[in-house]
Amino acid sequence: MMTDNGNLKQLYDSLRSAEDAPPRFPQADTAPLSAGTAAEALREGRCALVPDWIVRFVAAVAGDGPHSRILDPVAGTGSLIAPLAARLAPGRAIALCGSEGERELASTLNPDAAVEWQAGPSLPKGSFDCIVCCLPADEPGALFPGGTVWRLLASYTPLLARRGRVCALIPCDPGMPGIGRALEKGFTDAGLSVATVLGCAGGVLAIAGKEEPPRIFVARLIPDQGHLDILRKNIELRRRGKVPELGVLEVPGSFSSVAETLLLADIGWLAADAGLSPVPLGTIAARIDEGWDRVPDESAANILFVSPKCTASTSRPESLAGGGVRLLLIPEQASAAYLARHFTTRLGKCERELARVRARAKGLAEALRTIPVCLPPRPVQNTVLAVQSSLSHMAGRIDGLERELWDHPFAGDAIRGRVESLSPGATIEAWIESLPFPLASILWAYRAEQDTSARVDHLFHFFEALAEFHAVIMASALAPLCAGRESGLLDDDPYFRDSYRYATFRAWIVLARRLARSTRSLLGTPARRDECVRLYRGADRRFLAMLTSRRLFAVLDRVADERNSWKAHGGILGPEEAENLLAELEASLADIRRTIGTLYAGAVLLAPGTGEYHEGIFTYEADALTGSQLVFREVRVETTIPMDTARLYLLFAGRMAPLELLPLVMLAESPCSTIRSFYFYNRLEKEGVRWVCYHPGGDAELVTEDGAVEETLRALGLMPGSPEESP
Repeated sequence: MMTDNGNLKQLYDSLRSAEDAPPRFPQADTAPLSAGTAAEALREGRCALVPDWIVRFVAAVAGDGPHSRILDPVAGTGSLIAPLAARLAPGRAIALCGSEGERELASTLNPDAAVEWQAGPSLPKGSFDCIVCCLPADEPGALFPGGTVWRLLASYTPLLARRGRVCALIPCDPGMPGIGRALEKGFTDAGLSVATVLGCAGGVLAIAGKEEPPRIFVARLIPDQGHLDILRKNIELRRRGKVPELGVLEVPGSFSSVAETLLLADIGWLAADAGLSPVPLGTIAARIDEGWDRVPDESAANILFVSPKCTASTSRPESLAGGGVRLLLIPEQASAAYLARHFTTRLGKCERELARVRARAKGLAEALRTIPVCLPPRPVQNTVLAVQSSLSHMAGRIDGLERELWDHPFAGDAIRGRVESLSPGATIEAWIESLPFPLASILWAYRAEQDTSARVDHLFHFFEALAEFHAVIMASALAPLCAGRESGLLDDDPYFRDSYRYATFRAWIVLARRLARSTRSLLGTPARRDECVRLYRGADRRFLAMLTSRRLFAVLDRVADERNSWKAHGGILGPEEAENLLAELEASLADIRRTIGTLYAGAVLLAPGTGEYHEGIFTYEADALTGSQLVFREVRVETTIPMDTARLYLLFAGRMAPLELLPLVMLAESPCSTIRSFYFYNRLEKEGVRWVCYHPGGDAELVTEDGAVEETLRALGLMPGSPEESP
């Protein structure tokens, strides 16, 4: 028997001495412990056990005055009263146990304790300076204290001296909204006033008395001695901590939960440090809709999507399930791009965490409506987004140089020179000049323009051109797989049957996304991976990852929504609206910049000229359509396949088989000029094929008779019928 008791005490002492152990709360309906049941109950956490680090803290906050009598009315194993009596040395310490067996067990586990162990429900006579207890839970994992807690406290209150205090560990969820009010009401009903609430794992340590305090001290209780020492001093002086976790003073009646109190204090302090004023998120949102299954209106822009885990994005989620929330922000008040990035800051994370906490009680939409957000005025948001765009361009350039350095170590000296020449102003210019001419020329016009509305127009043109250009590249590579069978690229819905006869920005995004999905499928199938690379004429895998990037399509979707919203308002912008829209588009441009990086440096767009053939190799004089200038650099290239001088090609670094682009883009002289301009297919009309040019120097529109375009669309399955059926 001695051996069994020795093993039990060893287990008991090891659990109590664990420095990071949380308190364990008993269950109200559990039978009293005995020597025979204690070991299993201790191992399974079914009985009360207060670790030493909490006992030391309770002794520190309860020991600021002489204690002649201390009571623990639910002593259990004695893990709270026994070590506390040793530290406080009261004149008398009484512990009430649930049965004679439990009394014997507590006495056995704490043989040296100066405690009077009593069995039975009867309460002792006289008054006590301090009542300490670890109260039971009505059920495991309860969010709020059960009725048992308040009945027990009410029965002990008459025993408390007028200036005495209760130190009670109460099982509950300290982060649950409303727990603060429940604690205040429960103590009031028991004839007490709560003065201090410290959140810990599985519950709170509450300190209460018969005198009502002007403020409730709220903090977090964690097993860190430095934290506990400061916390004890703050409680003693009733002062707020230097950080919220070390103490916040709440007005009685306004205390909702430990988590909310500390987060609101964090938000207030961080906002003051940044010079910002919190406002309810609901005041800067025109609409807050529950659920992603509600697809936003095509005319809506400035939308933020918030997931159930409170992550935020301006991009429409791929999965519309999961119970997220869609916020339509008021443009004059907030930019969705700014708010999404703001939510990743320390301040924004506190705001999101507050929404997550409140959502437990009222749902995510209502929680978001009520949380404070700290944003500067809209013009300041625009400035921040513009600076962030520059920083992103610089970061993307540096990332590209780093990859190049490690891919080509012998180029280290040359790369060092490029690193030393980097500056915020040059970064975006260098990136623009690395892009194919049809894209770079539009961005050059955007950079050169001073008028805000005109800059907005140029950026919209860039995003549409990017969507079509990428769709053309992927369609050119995958065309052999689409020919002669159903390609699945055109919607079955008759409403969309003319989507590519009269192509729109959204239509090019849809087409590019479907082609990207096919490309990823091929690359993800080991048996077809080589076939895919061959179709793309040896393109670098990183280039293909960029071309098919889901992130890129999310940005394009966002821009399309913004353009549709702009058109829905008549396409005419006031100065302030133009500045706001420009800031949104520049943020999207920064996202595109990060995705594309320097990957186009390894892919040159060619317009072939004269050539010759010798011993299986074709040698061409060609124009390299790279950068923003209309005067193209002449290059000499060698290929293993012939090139048509009427077509354009994409040649990847180190390869000799260029990818022929479908005749949906072309380089041609305009009727009014001998300068060659770059044209994108726009639509089929009675007069012929309508083309558009987005860069300065060419005719904005051009109409030609070109049967190859319609033939190509039919071959890809983008128009009803087949090439043979065309007139």
